[in-house]
Amino acid sequence: MDKHGRLAYWRNTQYVGEWHTRFDLPTLGASVTLVESIDESPANERGIRRRDYVMVDVRVEPLEGNQS
Repeated sequence: MDKHGRLAYWRNTQYVGEWHTRFDLPTLGASVTLVESIDESPANERGIRRRDYVMVDVRVEPLEGNQS
């Protein structure tokens, strides 16, 4: 990855049922957004539900000022 890259936000809720994680990669002139949803299991005998994050989309967009 880009050695100057940074994590812009982690599992931020943008829409109902979607969690977004975004990386800005300035050397490559792009941002990468990982979109996840939750796969929730039924409650066990103690009432605990297991939540697994499932990748549903990857979005690559140019950063502002990208000339390529």
